[in-house]
This record gives sequence, structure tokens and C-alpha cells, in this order.
Amino acid sequence: MDKRTLKSTQYQILEKGFKSWLATLGYAESTVYGHPRMLREFLQWLESNEITVIKEITQELTADFIRHFKNRPNQRRAGGVSISHVNKQINTLNKFFKYLNNTKQYNQNITLKKLKEEEFKKREILTKQEIQQLYNATDNSLIGMRDRAMLGVYYGCGIRKREGIELEVSDILFERRLLYVRKAKNNHERYVPINLKAL
Repeated sequence: MDKRTLKSTQYQILEKGFKSWLATLGYAESTVYGHPRMLREFLQWLESNEITVIKEITQELTADFIRHFKNRPNQRRAGGVSISHVNKQINTLNKFFKYLNNTKQYNQNITLKKLKEEEFKKREILTKQEIQQLYNATDNSLIGMRDRAMLGVYYGCGIRKREGIELEVSDILFERRLLYVRKAKNNHERYVPINLKAL
């Protein structure tokens, strides 16, 4: 999460007030600490869109932020934002708008629904024709051969993006026709068969 301070004095006061409100109502220490930090990303996004008055915040605008949040890169590791993290942000904003209404700083009823798994961004899988187009786009230059080798490893071995990034030449076991994936999902390791063409 971006740790920059908020520029708007009003937003700074709102963040502190929200934290104090959560603590007064007896929320868990992790909530009192975490929710204002998550709220800050929303307030910073508003500032980046030149919205510095809470009366300008609408349901549609808030939904736009959630779409932005859902599709932004993960800031702690490779990949995107998980559905549980998006729902945590939604929960934070719902509590924030409840705080604004309860303290009579805002009178619009903005409520966001949590995302379900099937509503979350689905993985886009390329067709065989699209994969062939990628291969056809390479040439016999050093860069072209490198790109073709990368395609062969990713599509021929079915490894994840991060697994490919972490690979080293020493992880290719030529004699056994295997790829040693040192940093697989959940910090496991595995061996993957690699075909002769990719090898």
C-alpha cells in the first residue's frame, strides 16, 4: 500500500477520526490499525482524481475505485490482488461510510456488495491459434530465439509467471529432460518435464 501522506487536510482528519471511531466502538486492534491504512488508498485515489470534498463522493465513483483496486498489481508480491483483499477493501469502505453517516458528516447511503468468486476477474486463456501467432512473431535473431525459448518453457512446461522469472540456466536438467522449479506456489519445489524442442 502507498504510504504517502494525504495532501488534503480534511482527508487527514477523516482518516484519524475513522480510526478513533473504530477504537471507540471496540473493534479488534488489527481492524483499528488496518482499516484506516486501507482507507488511505481510497482517499489518495480521490485526490489523484482531484476530488477533495467528501460531498463529491458518489456510489458510482466508489464503484470506479473498486474496479481500479481490483485490477491494480499486487504491491507485495507478483500477480494481482486477491478476491479476499478486494472484499477487505469493500468492507473498509462500508464501515467508513457508516462512520460518516453516524457522525453526521455525510448523508448519502453508499453500500458496496462483496464480490463473489464467479464475479471476480476470470483468467484469460489464449487459444492455440493465438499461441501460434506468438511463436510466428519471433525470428532467428538472438532476441527472437530467446523469446521462442521463453514461450517453449511457459507453454511447453505449463509453469507460472513467477516460476519462469525465477528460473536459472542451472535449473535445466538436460540429461533428465526436466526443469527444476525452485520457487513454486506456496514455496514448494517441483520438477517439470520439458520436451526436446523447448530443451
